[in-house]
Amino acid sequence: MKKLLLIALVAILGTTEMNAQRATAKVNSKDKWEKIGEATIDLQSGNEAIITTNASGIKAIKLEADKSPMYLDSFDVVFAQGEKQTVAFGGFDPVKLNGNGKRTVTQVIIRAKSIDNNKSARVAIMGLKNSPSTTIKNERVLVSR
Repeated sequence: MKKLLLIALVAILGTTEMNAQRATAKVNSKDKWEKIGEATIDLQSGNEAIITTNASGIKAIKLEADKSPMYLDSFDVVFAQGEKQTVAFGGFDPVKLNGNGKRTVTQVIIRAKSIDNNKSARVAIMGLKNSPSTTIKNERVLVSR
């Protein structure tokens, strides 16, 4: 039943378009993503911060979640200098970070809700390090709501 509900929700979300656009990162399949943070987030509160480690020189970021279905509203990437980059209507696609990999990510604040009344979900923050072989193209894509 949960799988059927999730498939139906994905089908509905995939057919409606949102006018907002955001930049996603298109990365080479050989690029290595590193885990820079991980936590069990509370889906009931709707707002959770994850502290990152070893997150200097990150050009792009993506989120990975366990099997708990959730609606990812948006997330903020907080840098060491206190600056913040908000990714409206998050998603699990890689997102290019401002600063071209020259800043350190200190935490990621996730705004998410449970789809099937799960109380929590395990989320990993993956970062793509700034290296000479890493190529990221900025693409404009329509996202679903």
